[in-house]
Amino acid sequence: MKPNTNYILPCLMLLSVATSAHAATVVLGDAAADYVAAAGGPNAVLATAPTGWSYFGANAANGGTEIALAAGQVGIQGSAYQGFVGGSTSGTAAVYGTNTADPSQFEIFSNGDPNGGVVGTDLLLHPGNGGAEAFVIVRFTIGDDSLFTAGTGTITGSFRELIVGGGAAAQSVSVAIYQNATSLFATAGGTTAQGTPGILTQAAGTFNLTSLTFTTGDTIDFVVGINGHFGADEAALNSIISVDTVAAIPEPSAALLGGLGLLGLLVRRRR
Repeated sequence: MKPNTNYILPCLMLLSVATSAHAATVVLGDAAADYVAAAGGPNAVLATAPTGWSYFGANAANGGTEIALAAGQVGIQGSAYQGFVGGSTSGTAAVYGTNTADPSQFEIFSNGDPNGGVVGTDLLLHPGNGGAEAFVIVRFTIGDDSLFTAGTGTITGSFRELIVGGGAAAQSVSVAIYQNATSLFATAGGTTAQGTPGILTQAAGTFNLTSLTFTTGDTIDFVVGINGHFGADEAALNSIISVDTVAAIPEPSAALLGGLGLLGLLVRRRR
């Protein structure tokens, strides 16, 4: 007598489900959102960089001498501009984090003109006036987190320049992303000296870096440089670092294995 296959198919399905795996995407870092969350709101002044993040001025995009930026007023615009700056508040690399004058949008000058940088979505960066702080670096360090050990990483977002106009504004920025010493992305707007003036657009500055392998202690650097001229170099960074995790569903329990054995005996008796 042929075995009843009605018992066999459910058994195979149970075994398949019990040993399958599922994937999930976990955000490790969001440069702008993490800043505002650490500050406690869009109007708050942040004294310490968010967990996992650090900010530097540097004389090179990667591998140069770095100077840690300190919390304080940014640039010469006054107390409405809070963030992290270099050795002084004028002419040094800076990270704009919050804006007490307008909690929804960052502004360029004290006249209140909005520049389209949105708090919590964009982190505003400004390189220094050449030399020791010709670049500003926003760095995320991969922590000791078991979530990413079984997956691959992704970095998505964009750079864009925020000031549109003639003169100094025609001298655009250079931008780059590094994982440790490896360049993952680099582009730049034009400069008068290059004969191609023009701002760095969001389309040109958009990145979608996939299939990256993250290891504890890796650094992800988002870099903005002066690209020839310091003036009007405010740039918005929107960046999210995530990882695709793979988690196995637990092996079949002893009860399940016993049940499968019992079903096997039933099939055998029906032969």
